[in-house]
Amino acid sequence: MFTHVVVMTFKADAPADQADRIVAALSGLPSAIPELKDYRIGKDLGLVEGNWDLGVVALFDNEADYRTYSTAPAHVKIVSELVRPFVDQRAALQFES
Repeated sequence: MFTHVVVMTFKADAPADQADRIVAALSGLPSAIPELKDYRIGKDLGLVEGNWDLGVVALFDNEADYRTYSTAPAHVKIVSELVRPFVDQRAALQFES
């Protein structure tokens, strides 16, 4: 199994509902990208000060499937239109699990 994890924080001037917009858009990707085996997206619950705002965990069978996802037009569109313009910081990692 190949795991991809992303966390992000939003710019101070990002719309209050930007996280909801991103969650809604990303939630449609499993039906568009069959290589996604499991996909979890969520906003931070605010339980600990200093946490990041939004997280994504995606599972794939292998690295090739992850690369298909990362370059899929539906994914690229969401990242370029809904994520990048509003994100202040982003951290990601991929690992074999």
